[in-house]
Amino acid sequence: MMKLKKQSDEKEILVSDKHLGLRIAAFAVAFVVAVSAFAVGIYQMVKKEPGYAVITPAIDKDAPRYASGITLTYYFSGSSGEIKDAQRELTTHYSGALQRIYKLLDPVEEYPGFVNLATINHHPGKELEVSEELFAVLTDALDKTAENQGFNLFAGPLNAEWNSILGSEQAADFDPLNDPEEAARLAAIAEMTADRTCVSLTVTDANRRAVRLDLSDRYTAFSQQYELTGPVLDLGLLKEAWILDLTAADLEKGFYHFGYFQTADGLVRALSQPGGGDNVLYAWIENAPATAALAPMKENMACSRFKCFPLGGELGYYTVEAQGQVHYRGPYSLAAPAFETPLAASYAMTDGSAVEACYHNIRLWHLGGMEAILAAVAEERDCLLAVVAPESRVLYGNRLALAQIETYAGAGFSVRPAGE
Repeated sequence: MMKLKKQSDEKEILVSDKHLGLRIAAFAVAFVVAVSAFAVGIYQMVKKEPGYAVITPAIDKDAPRYASGITLTYYFSGSSGEIKDAQRELTTHYSGALQRIYKLLDPVEEYPGFVNLATINHHPGKELEVSEELFAVLTDALDKTAENQGFNLFAGPLNAEWNSILGSEQAADFDPLNDPEEAARLAAIAEMTADRTCVSLTVTDANRRAVRLDLSDRYTAFSQQYELTGPVLDLGLLKEAWILDLTAADLEKGFYHFGYFQTADGLVRALSQPGGGDNVLYAWIENAPATAALAPMKENMACSRFKCFPLGGELGYYTVEAQGQVHYRGPYSLAAPAFETPLAASYAMTDGSAVEACYHNIRLWHLGGMEAILAAVAEERDCLLAVVAPESRVLYGNRLALAQIETYAGAGFSVRPAGE
């Protein structure tokens, strides 16, 4: 027997030395097996197989949240080494493009080497020359603002006011339907930001892409009186859509075609060869999200999905009751309309942009009630458009959407043509 001495009490512990050689051999085998299993695990982690992968953008200390809420899923093929090289190259290209475009459209922070949206906001009255991309965004935003159908480039203070309500733990108490003072304040801010004699953006020289933000003395006094926060120029719900479209265009120029973007705010933007994926339309049934319908991803598809309920536990959603009717609130119901809005709406364009899909959804949600909305859905011809009526399992769609959602409707949901 082998003797081991325990130092604490000097007692001897007897350990059998029978089959000691066999034990040593067994331990050696076990050790080899463990090392081999560890090596296989590492190999499987490092080895790349063909298929879809989510691209994680590089860190940017100047804009740490530049990729927040945006996911790029891309398909890779080839050998393990080729896939690793391709992922590394795409990560570099994608990170650079996304960082640049995010900074260009940032309405609050300025960055070295950029004349961005924040630069214009911070220098009212000064003529500034902007890049070709930013000039295209601004002129398009001005055109959409002039249409006066739910989007306003100058609504930054109004957006900030509404977001402060959404972020409150007592949001329903401050809702305009419950709080007359807040209703008057929102109305005053909306009126001021819509007045082009008080706030405007002028293209002073199209050849040089020069613009100037002008604020009247009345606007400045109003801003101080109401203690407005938020930037003057703000792309609002369209900001992320422009980021996707510009980033997608950059990737396509770099010959990256096999993937698609999704955002936490409900946008989908496919590249020219997405190769898979679905657009999901959610509904809110019995105080929980439910899949109402699916639409297969197609090349260059852009989809905007608005909803007035949370998919998780995030703030920004609540309900308020007035005159016997429940109103759903969320980031998409800007300025808290008094009319009924859809529970959810999905606007998909098979040959369009995320900006246009999102803009059409904005227009839809500001038509003034479900009757007007369903009439507009029925008239749409060039998109897949479906809405979920409040407090129901009914989906209404136009002709193109019906061909999809009748096949892919969620369990328990019925499908009806809009306008009937």
